[in-house]
Amino acid sequence: MNALNHLLSPAHEAPSARRVTLVASARSADQAFMCDLGASAHWRGRVHSVFQHVINIEGASGELFTLASRDIDNAPNTMVVDMVDFSNTGVAMCQQVVATAGVMRIDSALEVHFDHAKGWHGTLPVYNMASGRLGCNLDAMAQFLQRENSLAGMLRSALLGNDDGLAEGTDFDHAVSRMLSSTTSRLRDAILRQDSSDACAQARLLMGLGPGLTPSGDDFLVGLFAVLHVKQSPLFGLGALCLEMVAGAVHTTNAISYAALSKAATGRVRACMAELIQQLLHGEADAWTAPLRRVLAIGSTSGSDIVAGIVCGLRLQLEFERSGKPWQPALPTVSSAPSLMALPTRLALPGQPQ
Repeated sequence: MNALNHLLSPAHEAPSARRVTLVASARSADQAFMCDLGASAHWRGRVHSVFQHVINIEGASGELFTLASRDIDNAPNTMVVDMVDFSNTGVAMCQQVVATAGVMRIDSALEVHFDHAKGWHGTLPVYNMASGRLGCNLDAMAQFLQRENSLAGMLRSALLGNDDGLAEGTDFDHAVSRMLSSTTSRLRDAILRQDSSDACAQARLLMGLGPGLTPSGDDFLVGLFAVLHVKQSPLFGLGALCLEMVAGAVHTTNAISYAALSKAATGRVRACMAELIQQLLHGEADAWTAPLRRVLAIGSTSGSDIVAGIVCGLRLQLEFERSGKPWQPALPTVSSAPSLMALPTRLALPGQPQ
């Protein structure tokens, strides 16, 4: 995906040839985003970045908000616009954004009416230890993923059963992949030992680590954070630690990735992620397949990295459920963590012995 700076009309263009402002309507919007817009008579911001299906807007406080094309699912701080994409809008970086009376205007390029947009709240499912579906669904999903030929990122590494799982790449690429594997393994171990300090330290090492517009380590944590906020789960108490984990992350990763991390640290994630977790926890048969495909379709490798984080969190939930001991942070110990997964019947995580 490339920024659309070249679509901005040149300064010498004749007035009669200038681009006409496009007008569109918002289908839905994060309710918190709409409340933020409504709290000010003249909400102001500037265009942070532009992609084919996404326009990121930086508000006056520095927080990022997103306009997404109609095929993108609902998400925190996001408004879904009834447009196929933003290729022909003329929106470019640093253009001024003003919202008032139910209308958002981006310079003279785009006008979005959101007064009739459907509000989206976004909630994670509730854990049910009596259902018994989670383990079966995770095993079935592992087998399904092993049959896929387009896996990438940390999930691909896990399924190949080695430290870095890269079929191609430079020595540097392999070194980064091994670092991702070892750090996620240590994070998992710290959670199993209920060592809050070490868990925070390992999570912070993952932030900003890896390739992609949103680094792989960040995407993994977004998936993990979502699972740690599932109510009534054995690890629900760990959700409060996520905010401590992301403290200072604004300086270690990019703004787009930090926006996703900071929201996930409070349990707010994209609709397709919440649906995948819901179906893995409670769904019958292959009900998880459709939301899995939607999550995997995120970015180049982001979706795979997010799924790896979700699987890590859910396997940890099962481990704590079986032990009968919910998260109660203790002092660090020297005990080693038991194996959570084993191929071929279960999906191993990066760094997990095969």
